[in-house]
Amino acid sequence: MQAHTSCETLDENEDVAALRSAWFQRIDHLQQIVTENAGLECATRCTARCCPKSTAIQDPAQAVGHVAIMLPFEREYLLAKTGIPQEKLQYAPLELSPDVNIGVGFITSAKPCPFLTADHGCSIHAIRPLDCRSFPLIPFFCSDGSIAFRVDIECPSAKTISAAFQARLMEIWRNLLPDMPMSYRMLYNKL
Repeated sequence: MQAHTSCETLDENEDVAALRSAWFQRIDHLQQIVTENAGLECATRCTARCCPKSTAIQDPAQAVGHVAIMLPFEREYLLAKTGIPQEKLQYAPLELSPDVNIGVGFITSAKPCPFLTADHGCSIHAIRPLDCRSFPLIPFFCSDGSIAFRVDIECPSAKTISAAFQARLMEIWRNLLPDMPMSYRMLYNKL
C-alpha cells in the first residue's frame, strides 16, 4: 500500500460532515471512558515501539515508532486538537462508500511519532489514538468481518497488562465494529 503524507481534499458534502461529526463524538467519548490503569510499566521497562530503542538516545528523531492505525476521522480529530501540520501524519486512502473517500491516519516505525516530545514522552497522551491506548493489545479483523485480538509479547508490559483493562478495550473495539466498514477493517489489517 502506498502511504501518503498529505491529505487529499474531501468532497465536503453534508454526508462527509455528518460522518466526521459522528466520529468526532465517538472519539471524544473514547477519550473519557478509556482512563483506567492498564497495569503497563512503560516508563520503567519499555525499550521499543513509540519510545526510543535505548535510553542513551537523546534525539526523538532517532526513536522508533510502533504502527498505530487510526479510526476513521481520528487523524482529522488529532489535527484539529493539536494544530500540527497534516504532513506530520501519514494516511492511506479509504473508500467508505462509492461517494465518500477519506484518509485513514497511521504512524509507522519508518519515522518517529510526531507527538513524541524531546524527553521521549507522549505530548498527546490524554487524546492519543485508540490503537495507542490499546497497545500491547492488538485487534485484527477476520475475513468474516468479526474482530479478534492478540497481545504483542515483545512489549515488556505484556505480562503486566490488567485483564480488566484488556476486557474493557475488547468491549470498546467490539462496540465500534458495526460502524467500521469492511474497507476499513481490511485496510487496518493491511497496514
